[in-house]
Amino acid sequence: MIVNGTTYHDSTPRKVIEILEAARQDGRLSRLRLSFGDAKTGRDWLEEHDVEGYVGRSTGSVKIPLLIANTRSTGGPGILDHCIVRIRTASSLLTVWKHPQYHHGEFRGKNGEMIQPSTEKGFACEIHVDGKVHARFKNREAARKWLNKMN
Repeated sequence: MIVNGTTYHDSTPRKVIEILEAARQDGRLSRLRLSFGDAKTGRDWLEEHDVEGYVGRSTGSVKIPLLIANTRSTGGPGILDHCIVRIRTASSLLTVWKHPQYHHGEFRGKNGEMIQPSTEKGFACEIHVDGKVHARFKNREAARKWLNKMN
């Protein structure tokens, strides 16, 4: 599907396209934080890399949306627009759109706490998602910051 000269996947929700195009064209939403996941179930993959930036567009005959790291950058990775399950503003983490069934795994370990003592040498703590280690951290503050961004 081509909107304003930008090619989007045919299964990308119309509202997602509207938000990305608004951000690309006039910067109304400025910097975005995108959550990618299963477009059918709404489950967030909890990706951490290439999820925050400004929306740009590639050059060439087929122009796709790109995620540009900062205003000085001239390029970036293509956005998996059909896999977006949530869009938030990067500065305030205000949700501007989410999949109707948006969800992520359970952030709880065996003792019921979100932040667990680490089982790996060199790390102070870890976070489990659905009973499995998802991320490890050098300190509890870093783990809390990660939870705030992801949750």
